[in-house]
Amino acid sequence: MKKLVSVILAVMLLGTSFVFAEETVKNAAEDAPLTAYDCSDWAAEDIAQAKEIGLLDDVSGLIYRENITREKFCELIFDFIMITQGGITTSEYQNQFTDTDNRKVVVLRAAEIIYGKSDTEFAPNDSLTREEAATIIVRMINRVMPMPVTEMYFAYDDSDDIAEWASSAVQVMSNLGFMNGVGDHRFAPKDTYTAEQSIATLIRIYKATRKTYEYVTPLGTITREKDAGGHINFAIEANARIVLRKELASQTQAVLPGPFRAFTNETTAMYITFDDFAKIFNGTWELKDNTFRFQYDASQNIVLSEYTKNETSDGGDWPNKTEAMSVLQFGDMPSIMVNGEEKAIKSSYGGKVYDANIMMYKDELYIPVQMVAELLDYEIAVTDILWD
Repeated sequence: MKKLVSVILAVMLLGTSFVFAEETVKNAAEDAPLTAYDCSDWAAEDIAQAKEIGLLDDVSGLIYRENITREKFCELIFDFIMITQGGITTSEYQNQFTDTDNRKVVVLRAAEIIYGKSDTEFAPNDSLTREEAATIIVRMINRVMPMPVTEMYFAYDDSDDIAEWASSAVQVMSNLGFMNGVGDHRFAPKDTYTAEQSIATLIRIYKATRKTYEYVTPLGTITREKDAGGHINFAIEANARIVLRKELASQTQAVLPGPFRAFTNETTAMYITFDDFAKIFNGTWELKDNTFRFQYDASQNIVLSEYTKNETSDGGDWPNKTEAMSVLQFGDMPSIMVNGEEKAIKSSYGGKVYDANIMMYKDELYIPVQMVAELLDYEIAVTDILWD
């Protein structure tokens, strides 16, 4: 029989509805290589993955083998929620603690994921105990990541030592396999929890709850952690030429006459096929290590034509005006590899360049036409439909 450890989490700051989105943060210890002296051997892989997903980016001063404080553990919990859920939402609140003004602690208290030693005392510098860790994590699970729990009772020999307020959480964590006993059929609820134990527990949860999506592309199967399904309104497949502009304020333009196969709505979405992109640069595409990679001779001379007005008809009414075209948009892939170097994917709209993504429509891979400008050292590239 299974029961659902459920939930959803929300945040409001000082009376204003507020969603905390993931932030770009600095980590003083990030550049230091991980060695056996930094952590126990058993924790090295989990700590490496924690660094990879950004869990340690904003938590400074952790000494992996030493006890973690209540405050540092809360910072890990908050950042874990940001990474896995993207934000927290809760009702209006004010900081009720007199011994900390740590924003992450205050938000988690408002979300009822953590509580103080009293109504006004949080005790941020106290070492975290195992039963406290289990209780906080289960509250987090209940709030943001519902999961089924097999009802199995773990009869620890020191069960009588587990506080009444923590007994249910200890059973849930044991059932889920996220926290285990310390040996000799003991849970050791009053023992302290180290930083590396805390990180390892959160990485177990990350692995258990991470969703993956597989998509078959012309270059092979790609695996993503976000659903790539989406829509583009008022878009069509069409033949087009590519118009390039050297400077944003300049009217001097050049043309790649093509024709190129485009997928576009002529405003926010202007894409050409991977195949046509490769033909422009006499290059090749491959999918390797879950990344699209493009190789070409950067020293070659790409022949451009002088700009002339597009003499084809304007096409009359735009087709598909009531239709939303189903596409795959790989929004969690912000870059490709070009000649072995990472290159951010860019698009343009209204003379401005912004972050974009690779797209697939009808089993054809498309790249923003702006990437032609990025490789040719032009400021802007747009598709210009050839209607005839």
